[in-house]
Amino acid sequence: MIKRFFNLLLLSALCSMAHAQLNGDGYYRIQNVNRQRYIAVLDSTGWIKATTGGVEYDLYSLRTLKEKDNNIVSNPATILYIKKVDDGYTFMSQGIDTRKLTSHVLTIKDMGNNVYRASGEIKNTARVVLSDPWNAEEDSGCILTSGTSTRDWYIKPVKQSTSCYFGFAPTLQVGGKYYQSFYASFPWRTLGNGVKVYYVSKIFNNQAVLTAIADGTTIPAATPVIVECTSANPSDNQIELLTGTYTSISGNLLKGNYFCYEYGSGNKYHFSKVTFDASSMRTLGVGKNGKLCFITPGTATLDKGQYLPGNSAYLTVKASNASELPIIDKDQYTLGIENLNSVTTNNREGIYTISGTRVNNATNLQHGVYIINGKKVMR
Repeated sequence: MIKRFFNLLLLSALCSMAHAQLNGDGYYRIQNVNRQRYIAVLDSTGWIKATTGGVEYDLYSLRTLKEKDNNIVSNPATILYIKKVDDGYTFMSQGIDTRKLTSHVLTIKDMGNNVYRASGEIKNTARVVLSDPWNAEEDSGCILTSGTSTRDWYIKPVKQSTSCYFGFAPTLQVGGKYYQSFYASFPWRTLGNGVKVYYVSKIFNNQAVLTAIADGTTIPAATPVIVECTSANPSDNQIELLTGTYTSISGNLLKGNYFCYEYGSGNKYHFSKVTFDASSMRTLGVGKNGKLCFITPGTATLDKGQYLPGNSAYLTVKASNASELPIIDKDQYTLGIENLNSVTTNNREGIYTISGTRVNNATNLQHGVYIINGKKVMR
């Protein structure tokens, strides 16, 4: 029963950890002093409910991740926005708000040197302390029962040009440049350090038109984008995390997903994954020509051969699109339109592609330019 109480208090402990407020409401990472692992939100599901025998819980969406090859500074799941609400605190991360899971609040003891200890009491039954007791050295471990040597936590404000920053760790190197797709629940902007941001505005003639977003423009929360980095080192690719609500980017054909997570069993089984669908999706990759493309990925690049990585973006396509879509920029797209002026149509009736192929089924034409009854038409 006590173990249940420990878990019941987990989220409320995190919600209260900013008791000293540090920099007030804002973005933080929470690290266990002893284990050195960071809390991460890897799923949006979970519940807490009262039962005849006490309390039942499912909080397996929270894990602690250890630092490995700079993976913490580039992982959106470790970014927690902590906010004062009513008589306690809540945090938002990966599109969820802990108030939807629990309303319990704990007391916080400031141990000095930015070290905090969270404890509380449920129904006058037990006072417990949040800890990360797992001894295993795997990349992730559940946050479970209380402990004696693992109950102290650091609360670190996330800010550029400090040791607790957010920076991209690109997944692709093409033509001497570094790229990755990205999707996160916080708004952000570049810092003039060479990081470039793009979205896909059109699919033209089986090519993806990449449109640049001006440097320093705020990227709204939950906006899927393509990021061009300055190097493979996250410290060179830092960004500024922002607050507030901003207008979404119109015409963006990219979609995104937060989670790629599977854990638990029985009625506490978590499965938060997006299955790759070759008829409607393409992911960023290297094409057969060795250039950056949107491709139908091989199973080796997908989780268990079929699921999209977490916090990634993908391109939505139609079943008629090619398995590989080369990337062109807006200038190349404009030039392609201008070149249509040299196309001879001979006033043919019907619908044709710009290469002269007749389209027999005009239903749901993909984006592009067509010759319809002898006239150039943009769809």
